[in-house]
Amino acid sequence: MIFSPAYISALIVRPIRFFFEFHSPLDVRWSEDPKVSSIEVDTINNFNKIAIQAKPRVLVSRGSYSIRPVGLTDNLAETKGIKELKGATDRINMVLIEGMAQVMVEARNEGTCEKVVDLLEHFLAWTGPMIANTKGFKIFGLPMSISSCTPSREDTEIFTCTINLPWTREEQWRVLSDDIKFKSLLLSIHP
Repeated sequence: MIFSPAYISALIVRPIRFFFEFHSPLDVRWSEDPKVSSIEVDTINNFNKIAIQAKPRVLVSRGSYSIRPVGLTDNLAETKGIKELKGATDRINMVLIEGMAQVMVEARNEGTCEKVVDLLEHFLAWTGPMIANTKGFKIFGLPMSISSCTPSREDTEIFTCTINLPWTREEQWRVLSDDIKFKSLLLSIHP
């Protein structure tokens, strides 16, 4: 199965909404109905859609990621022997995709910001292994790094804090004898 890091933020938003809907104190309870909800939880691309008024907000970003090889030869993870393959190609290659998702908490009150961060850090640390197991991550959420709660540069009445969530995932693909046709195509292209 091919994995797209673009979906990391959506993968994190849903469990956070679940937590704030069913297990958080009433003063930071999330609801699908914006009139009832006392906290906003969404992806960073909705940053401008959600005005920070009296409600604190949690915004999730996929953050940066990198793709690195793991094998000695063309990311080789597994292959059969030459005798068994008789000149054909049949191998499994692999890379590791590593990233750092970001969860930004904003609130008008420093105490509220710290409260939401404390709830989030515990929830994400405790459920990280469950998210990793169900979504196929090698690592999810730990070691977590949390910034200090500081006034925003744009508006001194807004306090912000960022939680960085590391994640690692394997991506594997199979290379069969069709690579001969692809190599022929590459050789036919003139510089």
